[in-house]
Amino acid sequence: MRFLRVLLPALAVLAFAAPAAAAPYPAEPPPAQVSTSTIGSGGTVTFSASGFLANERVSITVTYRRFALRATNLELTSARRDVIDTVIANGSGSISVPVTLHTPGTATITATGLVSGVTVSTTVTVLGGAGEAGLPVTGGTPGGLLRNLLLGGVGAVLLGAWLVAWMLRRRRTVHAPA
Repeated sequence: MRFLRVLLPALAVLAFAAPAAAAPYPAEPPPAQVSTSTIGSGGTVTFSASGFLANERVSITVTYRRFALRATNLELTSARRDVIDTVIANGSGSISVPVTLHTPGTATITATGLVSGVTVSTTVTVLGGAGEAGLPVTGGTPGGLLRNLLLGGVGAVLLGAWLVAWMLRRRRTVHAPA
């Protein structure tokens, strides 16, 4: 009986005990974000990050990568890394910096705390068009559309005329008196 008085509370504790939650390893990097994930060449995004020490100097770099489709695979055609700025984190260890992106392709903006070594990054797609929300340059011109429509119309009229002439000739040869 004495054995049961000890065993039952011990089993109850084990049955209702929650497992200890371990922190993930390695720890997740602090968050980083940009005001927009796609921008035209020459446009500016606001890069924000946190997780640095209070008033820590933070280095901002941009790595540009440009890819091209070759035969059957996608190849890296160029890469370049620029040091943009060194800023001071605020009292809560956060930064917010405007970054102007010039090279079309993929731009990875990285912030590194110079004392803590904390590194955060995010990626932005830089389109070939100019401006804040520029569209990619396709090479077309407004006059080119009109020219193409006119050429297509002339081609359709010539094809129709040829078909009419062919049908009339065929009809003459079929109904010709013998």
